[in-house]
Amino acid sequence: MFTPLSQTQSWLDWARHFALPIAVTAFSVVVSWWRRRSEGTLSFVWDWSIPRGPDNHSLAELIGLGHSTFARIGLQTAIGLICLITLPAVVRGCALVSAGFQPNAAHRRRRDAPEDRRADRAEGGRPSSAETTALRRLEA
Repeated sequence: MFTPLSQTQSWLDWARHFALPIAVTAFSVVVSWWRRRSEGTLSFVWDWSIPRGPDNHSLAELIGLGHSTFARIGLQTAIGLICLITLPAVVRGCALVSAGFQPNAAHRRRRDAPEDRRADRAEGGRPSSAETTALRRLEA
C-alpha cells in the first residue's frame, strides 16, 4: 500500500498531471505579455481609431495623468516599453516553471555540462557503464 509512495517514478507520474494546466497558463502569460508589448509600443498608430464617448475614461485619466491624447498614448507606450524590456525574463521564467513539472524537461542538467566534462577528464575520459552498455547494444 505504501510502496508507491517510496518510488520516485510514481511521484513523477503524479506531477505530470499538473504539467498541462501549468503549460497552458505559462503559454497564456507569454502570449498576453507579447500582445501587450506590441499594443503598447504601437499605441500611437492605432489610438486614433478607438471611439471615445463622454463616459469613456482612459487609464491615464484614472491614475491622474489627465485626459489628453498625449497622456493616454504616453502611458500606453511606457507600459509597452516595460513589457518589451521584461519580455525575455518573462518568457524564460514561464519556460522554467512549465518545464519544472515535466520529468524529462530540457532544462535538466545536461551531460555535457562543464562540471561533468571535468569529472570525465578526471576519470580518464572513460565512458560510464550505462554508456558502454548502450554502445554495445548499438554495435550488435
